[in-house]
Amino acid sequence: MLLGFSLSWLVSACQERQQERRKEVPLDSIVLSDPCILADRKTAMYYMTGTGGMLWKSKDLKLWEGPFHVAKTDSGSWMGPKPMIWAAELHPYKGKYYYFATFTNQAVKIDTVQGNVIERRASHVLVSDNPDGPYVPMKDSTYLPADKPTLDGTFWVDKDGKPYMVYCYELEIVPKYIHNMNDCKILYHQSDYFYLYSCP
Repeated sequence: MLLGFSLSWLVSACQERQQERRKEVPLDSIVLSDPCILADRKTAMYYMTGTGGMLWKSKDLKLWEGPFHVAKTDSGSWMGPKPMIWAAELHPYKGKYYYFATFTNQAVKIDTVQGNVIERRASHVLVSDNPDGPYVPMKDSTYLPADKPTLDGTFWVDKDGKPYMVYCYELEIVPKYIHNMNDCKILYHQSDYFYLYSCP
């Protein structure tokens, strides 16, 4: 529990701190959790994001410019005015760019499990016309179920061309069709796969 609190505090502190934009920063000088890099053919640039709602860009993967604040959330939504942003990814799809991330509103408590308070946390998608943002909420305001903590959403397109958000809910992997957030199907339970655990 102490580790969870420490990580939450660290992410909040990093997101609230105004970071000075820098140029020609070597990759090994960037501190970023859960990094994800989009290689964008349209702009011939690399875009790196991760935890914290910031973005870096580069022409060669060696020297980077940033950080840029690109995630623009709706303070009137369940996310609140300053959500924590975790494990963001960028995905191009049909002329738009999508920002998949886990957002946490620490002011909203949805459950208590074995004495641990569960905050409102959900995978959600922001959208932009450009890879460097800004990324704003999609017009479809449907979110994942409010009573279920979801995380680590990612993008996947099936062979038939249908787009999905695949996310984790309490160690279950669940695909969600992007245009209809109400139909869920469990792919598997993590407990079914003992080799996913690290054993002493």
